[in-house]
Amino acid sequence: MKSLLLEKIPSIHYAFGNHAQPWGGLESDAERRPVWKQVHGVALAWVEAPAQNCGEVDGLFTQEKQIAVGVATADCVPILLARHDGTSIGALHSGWRGTLAGMVETAVQFLALRGQKIRDWRAVIGPAARACCYEVGDEVLASFRARWEGTGIPSEQWNPRPRMLNLQALNAYELQRLGCEAVEVIPLCTICHTEFASHRRGSTQGGQAAQPNRQYSAIMKV
Repeated sequence: MKSLLLEKIPSIHYAFGNHAQPWGGLESDAERRPVWKQVHGVALAWVEAPAQNCGEVDGLFTQEKQIAVGVATADCVPILLARHDGTSIGALHSGWRGTLAGMVETAVQFLALRGQKIRDWRAVIGPAARACCYEVGDEVLASFRARWEGTGIPSEQWNPRPRMLNLQALNAYELQRLGCEAVEVIPLCTICHTEFASHRRGSTQGGQAAQPNRQYSAIMKV
């Protein structure tokens, strides 16, 4: 799965995984990958050494070579980021809780503290549950309305039908609003495209569904 934006950046490898290849071909050097636990929050870590223990975080950034940073998803939104010159890279996990809590804004502030400007970065939003299939409850939808109505993004972009939510659109809007000038969305839904792991699809196929697998969206400097 190719990204038009990331293909233009020198000296990086990236992948959006699926059932067949959970790491999408970035399985090599697994012992160098950071150790982290996703908790549907907005905490982030800067990876400075191989096998770094990052604790409970939902996003990773690094300037080091040969360390793949990534996030695991099974309907939530993965976002891969890279500076235009390939000197820094990152990955974010933004489900409905993370999106509502401001994952993108937190990441932009996190980079700013390290002297990085988001306008110098490229962002690619990977396969995730889309509004064709992703239904949420009234309370969740009300929280999103309170957060985004009147901010400039038309509601039909993120809530095109009753109870249906488009998290990709909201994360793309936030990136652009905060100054990222190059944002790409891969318009694939993990629920209706069966090559991807999907918590929602697994939990609605009758009976007690097994805990679904995850796929990883990852990026690495080489």
